[in-house]
Amino acid sequence: MGGIGKLVTLLLLASPIALTVGQLLDCDTSNGWFYLGGSKCYKVFAGNNRRAYARAKDICVSYGSRLATIKDQFESDSLGSKVSQLVPESERPFYIGLKRELRDTCVACKELRWSDGSAASELQGFWGDNQPNEDLGDCVHVYKNEETYVYDRPYTFSYGNCDVQRSFVCERMAAPTGSFHCFQGGYVRQNQVCDGNSDCNDASDELNCPSRCHFYHKELTGANGTLASFVYRNAQTCTWAIETAVGTNAFVELRDFTSEESADIATIYVGSLDPTRATVVGQLSGTVGTRQFRSFNNLMIIVFSTDSEITLSGFSGIYGSLSSSSGLVEYLTADQTQRTFTVSKFTIATITGFMGQRDYVLVIKTQEQYQLGQVITVEVDASKVDAFQLNDGDYIMFFDGDSAADKVLGKLCNTCDNYFTVQSTKNTMSILLRTGRDIASNSNFRIKYQQGKESLLV
Repeated sequence: MGGIGKLVTLLLLASPIALTVGQLLDCDTSNGWFYLGGSKCYKVFAGNNRRAYARAKDICVSYGSRLATIKDQFESDSLGSKVSQLVPESERPFYIGLKRELRDTCVACKELRWSDGSAASELQGFWGDNQPNEDLGDCVHVYKNEETYVYDRPYTFSYGNCDVQRSFVCERMAAPTGSFHCFQGGYVRQNQVCDGNSDCNDASDELNCPSRCHFYHKELTGANGTLASFVYRNAQTCTWAIETAVGTNAFVELRDFTSEESADIATIYVGSLDPTRATVVGQLSGTVGTRQFRSFNNLMIIVFSTDSEITLSGFSGIYGSLSSSSGLVEYLTADQTQRTFTVSKFTIATITGFMGQRDYVLVIKTQEQYQLGQVITVEVDASKVDAFQLNDGDYIMFFDGDSAADKVLGKLCNTCDNYFTVQSTKNTMSILLRTGRDIASNSNFRIKYQQGKESLLV
């Protein structure tokens, strides 16, 4: 754990270690967290890690944190200034944990709430000019105020469309200097790490303990690695936690798997390094050869438990990350020649599919020499499964312009009243393909597009 100690001037009790007045705090700086005073740590996600609001919220939660809550002037100024230092100007508007949510007691009513669940008020906060304007959307982002006459609000709030991909900031509790930061938030003393007891709520203090057959593989560069070898013993539980870069999908290939049938079992969990919060995608027992599994995000863990009788050869394996050759946004130019574009899938061994929990964005624009009134038409041929097929939780949205901030033209999903012909009123159309947690490999999305004529999804 890295970090520079800071002096805290309040008492915090929501932790296995009670803090006292004057105790030094720091953050897990080796993993990108930083400290600005008070009781919180922050982490900024920008560049290729920009996300729509719902995706940003999911990423924060997966790291035991939440979207940042800004409730005083010092925090607003300090966090805005830090983001300005870390993020290019074009990416500086960033999501915080403030959104208009539907009320449980009123289907059509919305109320402003912080990501910690507390109620918020539009009479509070650091709103910019002509804000709060609920017509712009439900999700709040922070941007640098360029109005020189507003000297007391250098960073201000604005409502916006929740589907726009922006930078975002997560927050979680700071820890006393010298503590171990639990993966899902919180902390324990260093002498509690690898002591055989799960002191963190997510048991992450016992994840990286090779002498106890608990292994932690962290690979953020995209390279593949080899699962740590182990000795197959009776009555033991071994774990392999895998973390890859944000925006990728972790995968594992278990090779030559042989264990006592129905007694010694490997369970593969995805979505979290805490099995109690993760999703089971497979179990192996007996002689099953080689199998591949992937996560819908960058986290997965394998748990191998044995009984007290027979031991066999076990298994070996490799792990790594899956990514798509499609970037965060793909820009296409429509001219008078019909062209085809296919959203890229990944392929690893027997697995082929879209990335889980990813936003694929296509922006189609006519050539500059054509008049601005030129339109783009997309007709969806839903009868061809090799061109259009979605998993549950996936959907496609069409926007009348170059971003999700523009008017919605149509939406496609498995449970929607789908409109299969969509036409822009401008010379630009953007298409958002958003995938969910279903990691079946049957999704397809391919378009033919042409300036001035109908485009067919074939």
